[in-house]
Amino acid sequence: MTIENKKHDIDPQETKEWIDSINGILNTQGIDRAHFIIEKMIEFARRNGVKMPYSPNTAYVNTIPLSKQQKFPGDRDIERRINGFLSESIDRRYLASIDCDMLAVNPNSCRTCHKRDYSRDLGCGP
Repeated sequence: MTIENKKHDIDPQETKEWIDSINGILNTQGIDRAHFIIEKMIEFARRNGVKMPYSPNTAYVNTIPLSKQQKFPGDRDIERRINGFLSESIDRRYLASIDCDMLAVNPNSCRTCHKRDYSRDLGCGP
């Protein structure tokens, strides 16, 4: 199969029939049976020389159906506030970790360093 054929379905009807078959198995026999059959098909294809595409990355798919997901445990507003506080704390720690001498390079920066107050040097202070 050429690269062009991989992008263009040469037999959409057959493709639809395969998908319909898997859909039928999902609806009547469940996910585990559909998974088993697909694994067997892949195994058969590999044994018969079909080169399977390899991709270490896959699209994210939530494996828990919405109908089986539990309600969010807790208070979303409190969670957002906690995340906000954590982000602020992380920002402060990051800024504190920057070498204070670098603050003097930026004339728009009027921060106080634990080593030295650069605000006067930068024309920011009184």
